[in-house]
Amino acid sequence: MTTSVRVDADDLAWAPAHVVLDHISLEVPAGSLCALLGPNGGGKTTTLRCLAHLLQPDQGAVYYDGQLHHTLGTRQLGALRAFVSQDQPNELEFTVLDVVLIGRTPHKQRFDPDSAHDHDIAHQSLARVDLTGYEHRTLPTLSGGERQRTFIARAYAQQTPLLLLDEPTNHLDLRHQHKLLSQLRDQPATAIVSLHDPQLAATYADHIIVIHQGRVAAAGPPATTLTAELLHDVWGVDATVTRRADGRIRIEIEGIADD
Repeated sequence: MTTSVRVDADDLAWAPAHVVLDHISLEVPAGSLCALLGPNGGGKTTTLRCLAHLLQPDQGAVYYDGQLHHTLGTRQLGALRAFVSQDQPNELEFTVLDVVLIGRTPHKQRFDPDSAHDHDIAHQSLARVDLTGYEHRTLPTLSGGERQRTFIARAYAQQTPLLLLDEPTNHLDLRHQHKLLSQLRDQPATAIVSLHDPQLAATYADHIIVIHQGRVAAAGPPATTLTAELLHDVWGVDATVTRRADGRIRIEIEGIADD
């Protein structure tokens, strides 16, 4: 199996009661960490769900390495992409290990039991998110951050060439925010992550797509995309953007922009 995939979206539109996506087209290079940025309600989650084939747009198409993703079967799709929602259930009496082992489903035949190999991968995935020893804890006993890390571990266990994560840092503490994004940056798989924080994106992402009012406001490398002008126009903040020694940028928010 390929270790990463290129993702392309062409002319995505979705307007259930009002326009949410207004003819979005985008390209995500294979093997990159791509950050979807933008204000609340701008269309990030809808875009991500369309890219994951969890939402069918009114118009447009999504391609994985040039293949229309709606032509893929359920098992084939599950082997290609893993999705982590921003809201995780807390009432299910599943154990942490049970949840992570669900990620192995696309790699097995129906009714196959979990193998020793599946368990090894599940334990390795839990170690990546610092949840070794939590295997027999149930979801209701976990904090919000621990639940989020459990479902990230499930995505790791799925071992797909594409990971899509919707605001995964929301419930994570500072250390685990940076650890997650560092892992996603350094792995071979393509990762598309919606984030609230432009500085986190600038620190770790290879590619930025800014979505504002249902449209792509900017796309490209962080250093050329996240400008002071863009931060003013999209987020309504005054900011200073400087280049670091490693070529990445530092964003300092100075305050709310005057209307």
